[in-house]
Amino acid sequence: MLAYMCKYAPVEIIQAFGSTVVIMEPHVTNFTQADTLMHPNMCSYVKAVLEEFENCSYEGMLFTSCCDSSRRLYDTLCRRYPEKFFFCFDLPWKINDFTVSLYAKQIRQLIDEYAAFSGKTFDPEKLQEMCGREFEMQLRKKELLEQRKLPQKQTDLNICLAGARPGSEIKKLIEDLGAKIALDLTCTGITREFRIEGEDVIGEYARSLLSQIPCMRMSRVLPRREKLADMDPRPDGIIYHTVKFCDIYSYEYAAFKAEGELPMVKIE
Repeated sequence: MLAYMCKYAPVEIIQAFGSTVVIMEPHVTNFTQADTLMHPNMCSYVKAVLEEFENCSYEGMLFTSCCDSSRRLYDTLCRRYPEKFFFCFDLPWKINDFTVSLYAKQIRQLIDEYAAFSGKTFDPEKLQEMCGREFEMQLRKKELLEQRKLPQKQTDLNICLAGARPGSEIKKLIEDLGAKIALDLTCTGITREFRIEGEDVIGEYARSLLSQIPCMRMSRVLPRREKLADMDPRPDGIIYHTVKFCDIYSYEYAAFKAEGELPMVKIE
């Protein structure tokens, strides 16, 4: 079983090997190991991931160069567990034909290295079928929701959850309090809806992977605003979760706060 912590990690590639991949949602109460192995000023989320990895039997982890803390965690785990599988993708800042081709090249490298590590065989047809099936399921789900759309009760609250890495505990807390997360703009909250067409399976997959609703690390983040603006009905408020000292999401929070269109609370 592999873990990952970034939505730009090619999860479906590992699944096409027949292996399991899980999102890293650490549930730790201290940083005993992390404070020993990493600098004490390192990102709290990354330190929690290190603690979680120490406590669970993962065979490895997929990384992207989304931030310095992620890269330092990759370095630390590679040194500490040389027998396990770690792969770090150089994540592009802009999305164009050239960067897509570079990302596809890295995905092919991942396929070769994981095949050598696991002894398993990559199945491109399984990748294509899996992505196509997920795309059709999500499309059908949207159609059914539109057909069955009912007027909301006045007591219902539609919430936009934005920011980075809130984890399942916060999502459950929101729902337990009677609110509905109508839009999840967080790092890993957006549904992966990929459709692969054409003969270049890996190239098309890489393009779909990089074309998701962008995180704040990317150069063009306007689709995040557009997704929020297009919500119908409009959300009743925004819950913004971020990790302390994560500047890129602090900028977005400050922009939302300055606009003041919707009630908003920040959880850091």
